[in-house]
Amino acid sequence: CGCSQRASAPRFCSRCRILFDWLAFYNGNILRTGRELHIHRNTIEGHFRQFGFSGKAYNLRHSWQRLAEKNKRASFSAIFFKFYQRYGKPKFTPEENRRLTALWQSRFPFKALRTHYALWGVRAGQPMEWVQKKLGHSQRNHLRLLAPLRNSKTGYGFWLSPLKPRFEETTLCGLKHQA
Repeated sequence: CGCSQRASAPRFCSRCRILFDWLAFYNGNILRTGRELHIHRNTIEGHFRQFGFSGKAYNLRHSWQRLAEKNKRASFSAIFFKFYQRYGKPKFTPEENRRLTALWQSRFPFKALRTHYALWGVRAGQPMEWVQKKLGHSQRNHLRLLAPLRNSKTGYGFWLSPLKPRFEETTLCGLKHQA
């Protein structure tokens, strides 16, 4: 998705980005966003405070509504790209934005983002230790994160099955280590 390459940490990307996207999708309505994500609205506002938007959820709502009203003919992802550039920290290309917006709207779960990031790290040729450090995982946690990808009937395996993870990408023997 490109997000992993540009964000300073997957945590900012996963939480802030998806909350912005769902907030925009529900026209700035935090209650509906919370209901859809099965998160209490105060938790959403707490996440916004963590990322420097304390007390500004109301302003975000009105900013989104004004932007959407001005750009009625543009696609949701194009409008969201403008909105996220205004408030988000990492800057994405329009194509990366389109893909991420589609990912969130497919209801890609929060929990699968770490697994997706770990798989991206393997495929990008990053040493296992580098990915572990970014995610704050031990080797055992890292392997437990990747192992379910072998079975498309597990939660992570289901969501990441279109990426067709190979056996060697999910085991210790196939992972690259730092020299």
